[in-house]
Order: sequence, then C-alpha cells, then structure tokens
Amino acid sequence: LLLPALDDELIHQRIHISGEIIQIYHQDSVRQRILLQVADGDSVGSISLPSKIQLNWYGSETIVALHDKCDLWVKLKPFYRLANPGSLDYEKLMYVQGIRARGYIISGECWQSSSSYSLREDMIRNFKGYQDSFEYFPIMLALSFGDRGAMEESLWQVLRITGTAHLMAISGMHISVICFLSLTVPTSIKPKPSADIAL
Repeated sequence: LLLPALDDELIHQRIHISGEIIQIYHQDSVRQRILLQVADGDSVGSISLPSKIQLNWYGSETIVALHDKCDLWVKLKPFYRLANPGSLDYEKLMYVQGIRARGYIISGECWQSSSSYSLREDMIRNFKGYQDSFEYFPIMLALSFGDRGAMEESLWQVLRITGTAHLMAISGMHISVICFLSLTVPTSIKPKPSADIAL
C-alpha cells in the first residue's frame, strides 16, 4: 500500500490542516517540532493530504502536548534525497515511518482533548518538575520515557560522535515496558495455597 505523498500543487502553499500530535521531537522557547497525524478525510479541495506531517512551530506562545488536537495553517514541502554519496537518505527514512511531508506552522491553535488522557504524559509532566535538580535531565528524560523534546542539538552531536545516539531511540521504550511488567506481572501471579499437612 503506497502512502499518499504531498501533491505538487500544495508545495509552499498556505493550506489548512487539522489533526492530532502523535510525537514531539523538540520543544523550547524558540521552536517546537512535532509530528501531526492528519485527521481522516482531511484534504485541500479534492487533493488528499499525507497522513503524517512533520512540522516546526516558531515563536509560538502555545505550548503543545502529546495527543493535543490542532487546527493549523501551514506551508509544506516534501522530503528531498541528498545527492551526496554515503549521506543519510532522510527521504527514505521518513517514508518508512509513513511521514511524507514537512513544513512549518503559520498560525493555529491546539487543545487537550478530554478523552486523550495519557498516564505516560502525566508522569512526564511530574518528572519535569525536577528539571533544575539534575545536570543531565534531558538524557534522564529520554532514557526513562523516550521523550527527547529537551535534547539540544549540541547534546545530540556528542551522542553521535560517541556512537550512543541509538540509546535515546530504544531505551525509553524498553524501560517503560519493564516498568509496566514489574507493576502488573507480580500482581497477576498468585501463589498456590499450601496443602495442610496432617500430623
């Protein structure tokens, strides 16, 4: 099944989209970088939109959260493959993840859906209250919850040089699974009642 690409007529055009934030790549006072799951059936006239779009939001006073619903005006463009031999094929990497367009948000609004409560996000919000207590808080957040929004580019550069960047991608998920199993498995295992020994 081929995922819909960004139609040429929509490239660099001001268009309206709506959807749900399913990933936050980066978040600070200057820029927020998100992955938007476009609402089913959303289109521009008769032209279908890609189902997943990577977006940057510069200088916004709106602080978005995972699973926020958004109504946005954006400008989009496709991913381009670099011609340099040996360079990362970013277009292919995004295609594998089902992401067929990127761009930036001109204006819009996002809100938290009452039906989209996430225990993980609640735990992350509480954990962020200790941000000033730890020097390497961004790494702790990424390893514990898989949330890489606080990771600065300079820190990513160190991880790439040392060959440890992949830990940020897998450790959060693995630790979350282990924590879940630690909380649920012991309670589901009931010890066998010991038989009374007649003397």
